[in-house]
Amino acid sequence: MDLRLFFALPLPLPAARRLCDTLRRKTSQPIRWVLPEQQHVTVHFLGSVEEEQLPELCRKAEALCQQHQPFTLLLDHLTYVPSAQSPSMIWLRGQPSESFNQLAWSFRRRFPTGENRTPLPHVTLARLKGFRQPPVTLPRINALSLAVHSVELWQSFTLPEGARYQRLHRWPLNSGR
Repeated sequence: MDLRLFFALPLPLPAARRLCDTLRRKTSQPIRWVLPEQQHVTVHFLGSVEEEQLPELCRKAEALCQQHQPFTLLLDHLTYVPSAQSPSMIWLRGQPSESFNQLAWSFRRRFPTGENRTPLPHVTLARLKGFRQPPVTLPRINALSLAVHSVELWQSFTLPEGARYQRLHRWPLNSGR
């Protein structure tokens, strides 16, 4: 059986809930919000992987995580993607981060998928359908400082109500201890 997999950095649940509450209070539009416990920064999307490959994939990911030190990722502004003129998602965007880029590129090299765009740290907060203009004025937010101490492997499920994710594995980064 094939599994749809990706490596992720989860958002702390209290911070994710605050973000959702802040945005939901701003609109009554029918927006497909990402559940707080599902919010994450994608490090690398693998796509379809045969279940039999999972043990080897996990062994390689664990070794890879030991090559990286913990770091902090600053997530600091909300934006419409691809644009406010044609919004399909609401993202919480992060500041450029050399540590995040190094982590993402090392996963891309170890698990090649052809992805070659510059890594862009972000969290998808909502998916929008049928909006020709922004359904809500995005507020300024206090920056979220995400302490990254581990990488997780998540499985993606496509359901009629939208994508859902399940955490499968977690590996700590090398704390140097």
